[in-house]
Amino acid sequence: MKSENVAKLVSVSPNETESPSAQKEILEKLATGKRDQAWRLFIQEYQGRLYNLCFRMLGNYDDAIDALQEAYVQIDRSIGNFKGQSSLYTWAYRVSLNVILNFRKKRSNHDARHTGQELPEISRPEDDPDRMCEEKYRKHLVHQALQKLPREQRCPLIMHDLDGFSFAEIAESVGSTSGAVKVKVFRARKTLQRILLQGQEVPGFENVGKFQGETLKHLLS
Repeated sequence: MKSENVAKLVSVSPNETESPSAQKEILEKLATGKRDQAWRLFIQEYQGRLYNLCFRMLGNYDDAIDALQEAYVQIDRSIGNFKGQSSLYTWAYRVSLNVILNFRKKRSNHDARHTGQELPEISRPEDDPDRMCEEKYRKHLVHQALQKLPREQRCPLIMHDLDGFSFAEIAESVGSTSGAVKVKVFRARKTLQRILLQGQEVPGFENVGKFQGETLKHLLS
């Protein structure tokens, strides 16, 4: 499985860049004491991507929100120490990742708790079930598959294939080596591919039928 295929499956763009003007404005407001304005702009610019990180890593809405709020606290406390050695988003991502990793250690049960609200609505029930599943539930199903990956594989895969970090950057963030991270990403891709090709049920929409992994083969080649 190629890395760009993993991103394609969940409809994200690796190495998504932030707006340089937004980062500049945030930092300027901080420097001039307009902390509230800077924080509102920070949330407007980065909240969506940071939430997606929390949700993919933790597997459910409640834990993702809790982790995101804790990440905000940590970012607010330490943003004054940001030195500009990376982009502001990369720095915030790493702060959030540390919060997530610590958060998972404190949780005794990390099973994903999905509700119908987390799934897209069915707007055309007359559509062909296979086509409807592939188009409307693909992201949800890949998320389900990500949650089945071993934790030591899930984190590097998300960081590299979905969020565009290099093996060296991941190694630095998680206290490992580039070689070890590369091996984990390779294994995670193979595991994810195997899970997807097994087919999965869509919780809450069992009447739609089982999503057959065969329909994803062209994306996994």
